Amino acid sequence: MAPHRIWSDFNAFGAQRLALTLKGTGEDIARQGITLHDGDEVILYDQDEEIDGSRKECMLVDAQVTYDQAMEAWIALVDWSTFRREPRPN
Repeated sequence: MAPHRIWSDFNAFGAQRLALTLKGTGEDIARQGITLHDGDEVILYDQDEEIDGSRKECMLVDAQVTYDQAMEAWIALVDWSTFRREPRPN
């Protein structure tokens, strides 16, 4: 089975751990009916476009999901070496 794609905010670009607690992330997980499990491989994505709308792409990165007991939240352990872009579907 292909890894689930989950929206994340890449404004924390470079962070090795991204909490999956943002409202938009939770909505995307719920919309897709995803149940997270420790060790799941996922693809995080974020939309990227120029202010004038001239470039519409998705930024993608591979990550592994784990539950952080101290935070009491699911987080993604990000592998930024897998960062890539693809055209965003209309």
